[in-house]
Amino acid sequence: MAISSSLGSSALLPAGLGFRNLIINGDFRINQRAFTSTTTSDAYGFDRWTIFTGGGLTYSAQTFTAGNEIPGQEPKNFARLATSGQSASSSYSIFTQKIESVRTCAGQPVTISFWAKASSGTPKVAIELAQVFGTSGSASVDTYINQVTLSTSWVRYVVNTIVPSISGKTIGTANDYFGLTLWTSAGSNFNARTGSLGIQNSTIDFWGIQLEQNYQPTPFEQRPIGVELALCQRYYTLMDYDIGGSGSNFVDGYQVNTSYITAWFKLPQTMRIKPTSVSLTVGAVGNSTAHAAYVLSPDYVNVLFVTITTGRGFAYINSLSVSAEL
Repeated sequence: MAISSSLGSSALLPAGLGFRNLIINGDFRINQRAFTSTTTSDAYGFDRWTIFTGGGLTYSAQTFTAGNEIPGQEPKNFARLATSGQSASSSYSIFTQKIESVRTCAGQPVTISFWAKASSGTPKVAIELAQVFGTSGSASVDTYINQVTLSTSWVRYVVNTIVPSISGKTIGTANDYFGLTLWTSAGSNFNARTGSLGIQNSTIDFWGIQLEQNYQPTPFEQRPIGVELALCQRYYTLMDYDIGGSGSNFVDGYQVNTSYITAWFKLPQTMRIKPTSVSLTVGAVGNSTAHAAYVLSPDYVNVLFVTITTGRGFAYINSLSVSAEL
């Protein structure tokens, strides 16, 4: 079903409606990983967006041609999910975002909206909500909402529902979340979760995904890009210092003893939790034979340079990335 926003793209919104979109990076402006394409299940591409698949799915970054392909908008990027070769009852293609806290919207009305189009034919997208109660919590609850039928033109689709209550449920000690799942292909094993969507070997594009606690859709919310980046950095942060291939951030570490020196990096945003992974690349290294990065807290990362002689050690850091994704 395709439903235009009842407010229109130029409607004046009452005060207090800012941050009404619970989806982060729904217009795919933020791409810290410099993602282009992946076929790997549970792989992040555009910030906050990941795929799950049993095989045969390619998730890629695409760029709009200038000229208002979506009426009233002038977007830059969109996400493409291309499924091919699927045939088994266990096959599936999923595009999803996990929203922090299973308490989010519990028992409340929500409206889900997005623009989408197909490269050919009239494939469908099945929409599902997930309530995951985290470590040692209650069993997850997956709720099928509806299907929408696409065309080969960009159209905004809207569905409404009431999120199940979490009364009587046990929220675990970590990593509980509320998730939006868009199914683009699903074998018969997933009929109950997708409204019998079926196998669809098709190419489907998405832009402007919004989930709001409301009975009807409002215009897609485009927050200032610096604000959207900060929201993304709560889950993943890349500090890229590589200029000209040799790194540009000079680190002069404090020598703790004759074995190693240490340096600290303040992250640009306090992350959701103490990051679960960290990756470091360096350019030139002096007075050091090895290096490693360690997470200290949601705010700081510690970098160690192992020395072989006394004195101060240094390095040119190319990049430092940390992840606290759900």
